Amino acid sequence: MILKDAIKNIRRRFSGPEKKSQHWLSDAKEGILLVCRRPAIKRLPSLRQLAYLPKVLNTREKRSIGIALLVFILSSAIFGIRFYSNNTIETAKEGGAYIEGIAGAPQFINPIFASSAREIDLDLTTLVFSGLLRYNDKQELINDLSESFTVSEDQKQYSFVLRQNVVWHDGAEFGADDVVFTFESIKDQQWKSPHSAKFKDAQIEKIDDRTVKFSLKDANPNFLDSLTIGIVPVHLWENVPAISATLSELNLKPIGTGPYAYSKISREKKSGVIKEYEFEANALFYRDCPNLQTVRVKFFSNAAELSDALRNRQIDGARPIASGEGINLSSVSKKSNVYKILLPQYTAAFFNKKNQILKEKGVREALIIAARKQEIAALPELLGSRLVDGPIIPGSYEYADDVKRYEYDKKKAEELLDLAGFKSQEGGTRKKGDQELILSLKTINDPILVKTAEILQRQWSEVGVKINIEPIEAAVFQKEAIKPRNFDIVLATEYVGRNNDLYSFWHSSQAKETGFNLSDIKNRDIDELLDASRTTANKEERAKKIKESQNLILTTEIPALFLYQPAYPYIVSSEIKGLKDSSLANFSERFNGIGAWYIKTKRIWK
Repeated sequence: MILKDAIKNIRRRFSGPEKKSQHWLSDAKEGILLVCRRPAIKRLPSLRQLAYLPKVLNTREKRSIGIALLVFILSSAIFGIRFYSNNTIETAKEGGAYIEGIAGAPQFINPIFASSAREIDLDLTTLVFSGLLRYNDKQELINDLSESFTVSEDQKQYSFVLRQNVVWHDGAEFGADDVVFTFESIKDQQWKSPHSAKFKDAQIEKIDDRTVKFSLKDANPNFLDSLTIGIVPVHLWENVPAISATLSELNLKPIGTGPYAYSKISREKKSGVIKEYEFEANALFYRDCPNLQTVRVKFFSNAAELSDALRNRQIDGARPIASGEGINLSSVSKKSNVYKILLPQYTAAFFNKKNQILKEKGVREALIIAARKQEIAALPELLGSRLVDGPIIPGSYEYADDVKRYEYDKKKAEELLDLAGFKSQEGGTRKKGDQELILSLKTINDPILVKTAEILQRQWSEVGVKINIEPIEAAVFQKEAIKPRNFDIVLATEYVGRNNDLYSFWHSSQAKETGFNLSDIKNRDIDELLDASRTTANKEERAKKIKESQNLILTTEIPALFLYQPAYPYIVSSEIKGLKDSSLANFSERFNGIGAWYIKTKRIWK
């Protein structure tokens, strides 16, 4: 019986569609062992044969094979994913739109008119136009519309070879005539360009269709910086009278060579106020084509409206605002990133040396070492700002880390005030005879500056100095306080520029009403160093003069309490990639690298 069952099992397992190839005895007598010959396997089972596999396997066998098959599939998938991930990289892909909100409205999208005084215009010209040179993300000056340039040994001759195959957004060819026309127009007083002073002594000459030459009367180490101004198309502007250039429609529907081309403008129906601009990626751009296909800029009446739009996600990003009434950071959602922008400026409390009390060097030093700057920097509104110890911006080429630092020392501050004749009193305010140590501190009525002033007021009261704070509206601050030097101490922010030009702020010639030597510094040695810094053609030598002048300012004059370099938040949706914290000359330069911003991604093989 056992043998008979075995034979039946054999017949059952090997029965199938291809019976002719199975040479098994179809019958067997009980008790007789039958010998059968199995044919040699000449090939793998066909799919048709494998289809019968579930019929011949028991439940346990099916489960085992299923688990093995699942493990094989998962292992293969994991291996494939790892192989793909290890041998490819994620990179930006073209497409998507970015919407930025700005508090204010544009006037002239034209680099001849756009300047730091018209920052919104400067924003949009950065998108549409290109200059001969540009700054990269390391703040290095590099070629843009120029292919190369040379500078004469005396720093008075600048020759530029222009890029080939550059076209305007309307398809016209770019050339030397465009460059010459742009800078001649800037020099022309009828155009009323804010840049005219930079080029008044410069001669611009076309050498050939691809070469231009600038000739200066005197060496100017900062001249190259001026050549980042955008170039305008002569074929569109040459027939526009200079006296009526501001009325041209080209100022609102610009044609440039930059990464983005004007596409559409939207206005309010009744008032005609511009509400939105739309720009499309320049498919003919001479550098890498921008990743973002569309950039839309929406305009709002004030910072509050801008904050609301950001909170309601009507926009992807908000232009930084250089005031305490900036973007409300509570508007930032978890789906946004906050990038830090540092400008070449610092905030300081300047002492007016014409004041009888502040004329004494010991009193000025006492005020400096009685202040705890870290407490000011800890203000939430100053998140990301950095402390400064002098007029040279940290991180710049001219900066020296061995700058003279005045550390907090309350005991020494009290000793210096005692030596100056101001003795402590029971009432708290020091006196020198009948004269109380009371000083006025004036500043712009700005939330951050007022908070800073209040902290200084409290800290200085701890050493017996009484401070009366007088906030002044920004519109009249220059007229009422700065120009007439009508202050004892003024808390203000000074913009020194990318090249740390200290001349305007510390040269004795700038102590007059039209200058910005707020502390009335008059030092012949400092003047000589600053004069030399403006005329030397050698970059290293210039930096040396700037550092030496700073050392004299901080040690012999002690004119101000240098506080911080403010950081401004740039809020952008986390969907927008390719941004980072930056040190820029102005907010508009945030668009210098917009070509690398992206939303969409793809993977490519290494």
